[in-house]
Amino acid sequence: MPNQHTQIAVTGIGIICANGNSVEQFWRNIVAGNSGIKPIRAVDMTHIAATVGGEVGDYKAEHYFNEDECKRMDRAGQFAVIAAREAVKHSQLELKAFDSYRTGIVLGTSLGGMRSGELFHEQWIRDGLEQTDEELLFMYPIHTPCDNIAHDLGLKGPRSVISNACAAGTNAIGYACDMIRMGAADVMLAGGVDPLTRLSYSGFNSLQALSPTACAPYSKSDGLNLGEGAAILVLERMDVALQRGATIIAEVLDYELSADAYHLTAPDPGGAGALRSMKGALRKAGLSEHDVDYINGHGTGTPTNDTSEPKALRALMTAGSIPVSSSKSMVGHMLGAAGAAEAVASVLAIENSFIPPTVNFDVQSQKFDIDFVPNAGRSADLNVILSNSFAFGGNNATVLFGKHKKCEVRIQEQVPEVTQEQAHEQAREQAHEQARGQAQVQDAEESAHFPKKRHKVVITGVGAIAGNAANLEQIYSLLREHQSGLSPISSFDTSGYIQREAGQIPELRYSKMINPSLLRKMDTLSKQATAVTKMALEDAKLSVTRHNSEQIGVLFATGSGPIETVESFNRVVLQEGAKMANAKLFPNTVMNAAAGHICIHFNIKGPTSTIAAGGVSIVNALFYANAMIQSGSCQTVLVVSSDEFNEPMLAGHQRLSGFLTPTTMRPFDEQRNGVVLGSGSVCFVVESEAAALARGARIVAELKGFGMTSDCRAIGGVNPRGQEWSAAFQKALADANMSAEQIDYVAAAANGHRMFDYAEAQALERVFGGDVPVSAPKSMFGETHGTAGGIGLLTALYAMNESAIPGIQHLNEPLRSVKVDFVTESLRKAKVDHALISSFAYGGNYNALVVGKYNGDAECSP
Repeated sequence: MPNQHTQIAVTGIGIICANGNSVEQFWRNIVAGNSGIKPIRAVDMTHIAATVGGEVGDYKAEHYFNEDECKRMDRAGQFAVIAAREAVKHSQLELKAFDSYRTGIVLGTSLGGMRSGELFHEQWIRDGLEQTDEELLFMYPIHTPCDNIAHDLGLKGPRSVISNACAAGTNAIGYACDMIRMGAADVMLAGGVDPLTRLSYSGFNSLQALSPTACAPYSKSDGLNLGEGAAILVLERMDVALQRGATIIAEVLDYELSADAYHLTAPDPGGAGALRSMKGALRKAGLSEHDVDYINGHGTGTPTNDTSEPKALRALMTAGSIPVSSSKSMVGHMLGAAGAAEAVASVLAIENSFIPPTVNFDVQSQKFDIDFVPNAGRSADLNVILSNSFAFGGNNATVLFGKHKKCEVRIQEQVPEVTQEQAHEQAREQAHEQARGQAQVQDAEESAHFPKKRHKVVITGVGAIAGNAANLEQIYSLLREHQSGLSPISSFDTSGYIQREAGQIPELRYSKMINPSLLRKMDTLSKQATAVTKMALEDAKLSVTRHNSEQIGVLFATGSGPIETVESFNRVVLQEGAKMANAKLFPNTVMNAAAGHICIHFNIKGPTSTIAAGGVSIVNALFYANAMIQSGSCQTVLVVSSDEFNEPMLAGHQRLSGFLTPTTMRPFDEQRNGVVLGSGSVCFVVESEAAALARGARIVAELKGFGMTSDCRAIGGVNPRGQEWSAAFQKALADANMSAEQIDYVAAAANGHRMFDYAEAQALERVFGGDVPVSAPKSMFGETHGTAGGIGLLTALYAMNESAIPGIQHLNEPLRSVKVDFVTESLRKAKVDHALISSFAYGGNYNALVVGKYNGDAECSP
């Protein structure tokens, strides 16, 4: 249950970046104003206008990892694990003493394992698909560095990945706090990681955004320096930290997100979105700008940022001037890790009462009357720090850190020459101070006891496209008629592939749904996502106006991301060099581009984020929407998911031995032998019950409960026994205050893979036995990755409305070793009031959702 007042303690930090390979080195160089910008060696800089950046120095993987670990983790994974290990060690947290299901991680990243993807792509182009290294594909997914951390530390709790470009690290910290406040975890690791890559250097070079020398934020502003590394914070519920006697180095007071709805790469020139983010964070924390002692700015060094952000800062500072500095001047722009590194700097600033400087600052070039702490830091008592991160797509994130107000009990062993009255007074003061300390612990414990009631969260609109279906009605028609959504592949030559059919979205008349001037700038993923958003808004009869645009949120989810765009951009760079990189394609290579397009197209300016956690992405995004509504951040959230099918997707999956089937996909069948791929996109309008009723909306269903667990079995695999998977089911049921017997239908995640289907079947039997009907929507639409859970939810909505459960296609020999009620008939008539949606991601991440018919009798759900 949510408790917005739960205090969040920061008890550990870890970092590896250009300015230091540990917290101690990093802070020593920050205080001294030493820059880590140096010549780049990790990336081929041919035809790049810059030669310097924030590269991690003196790094040798074998100093941190054994030979097997080095093989299983690429540069991003290694950095992530190094920072996480240091953070846990710094916190003196004995992870084995905690419930592993109550410890989790949220990681922000823009690139993830892109270096492995680039190498695989290069091998494919140079030597042919059959000569590529299959192992690179296990390290390439954007969520793999997060999996690396979880596996290394044995975390089995919630696991998620935020990928809203340069705002990801800050957003990850905020989302991790939400998970604790929602009661999903007691301890969360949060932060970010990104490596230097050919993609990022070629892309920013094509935008002419790189500085040829060390960047000078807020002054010369002639471009940015790219950086790399990882930064991780250990976050704990305050009572947990106090009970174990942890050293609390700071508190996360709150955070906020916003969207510019202006441009895909440039910020709002007036800084309006950034200002909303800062004011929102202060409002949620119950503070004003007068409480802020220092601001760690975004400060990239580009002309657009260094004009826009100071305008927002001046608007915030209604009186006086708050010191502002840019950590990027010393470590470069670490993309998805930037906000996390700046969070570490902020926490250390509080702990050490020291304001970091903006180095390379040219005083003569300063354009704004703001104290940018030029070139030398200074001592100061810091109680509240505000840290900003702004990103492509107009994504803004602000987080607030505060000094922990601890109460120490001082006992004086010898009190020389005091009067009896003085002694009595000292005793009274000591007793009072001790009582205050005990009260603080008690207050923290009480704040962790979540309220007995929470806001109902409902679905009021749906839009969807998936294999052979161009809208929701066509999807429901396929379910009703037990027809396949798979069709022969015609968009490219399949002669070199073992698979000839896939779940492909029909040709859509996007020009009828999307503003033509904006449509020209969109890639396939963004077109799909924008189209279903329009469908859902129309279904919900929800109009976005200037009066409500700042109160509507957008959460975009994807499992695979813009693979088509990334492949097209990289292919040119690999074949023709960085000088030929396409500046028009580059903005769409980031995971959150679709969210940016949606916000711009519909002029939505509320909280926005992008979840890229593999196959659990949309269920995870629905949980995040629920958390946003419970916290009061907004009352309406558009949860959108989109995943593609194209030749690069097919080629990559074909290189994974035994993954694709050359015949027919048969989920839960004894003869199952692989997966068929698919594409799809869905959007759900999610609202608080109060907001829905206030506007007279038709309520489609209610989100009842969520369960999020993970295992530490293998990168790219799952635990075949399914224990952690079944725990996700149990947690979702507990969150919904329901028993397994109350579930009328389970939409499974089975995709025809021998191991994955067996693991899920074990989990289903363990929780539901043979008493609950189970179907597998992927048998009809293929493996749609992060969108699959959304399609599963569509089948649940259909089943509740039609009192009929769609059957599993091609299930001729149901698994004999488990007792599960598989729906083998075309359509099973049954009354469905509650359903559970199962989802999983390769690497052992499980999210479950309980959804039910809306019951408007009670104001709140238990």
